[in-house]
Amino acid sequence: MAEWEKEVSEFPWSYDEQETCLILSGHAVVDGASGEHAEFGAGDYVIFPVGLQATWKIDETIRKNTIRRLNFSYSPATETVTGYKTDHFSESVFILIIG
Repeated sequence: MAEWEKEVSEFPWSYDEQETCLILSGHAVVDGASGEHAEFGAGDYVIFPVGLQATWKIDETIRKNTIRRLNFSYSPATETVTGYKTDHFSESVFILIIG
């Protein structure tokens, strides 16, 4: 898991991996190229799907814990997950899925 912080700004971003994040502080609006729109702030849990093309508009410095996921698979026989980076969040958070 990585922590990311960005000041007030606007920039394009594309997701070549799924990204899951917990917003720690701040506020942002993300508009997808296909019309998706989301606003989120402290306490929100956000999932950005692979392939999303978006514009970030940060209107209050934002901090987030981020988990990026490449392809992953689960084997019921061995109960193992491969290709997945994860951690657990102890707080109850709002789930916001873009895409």
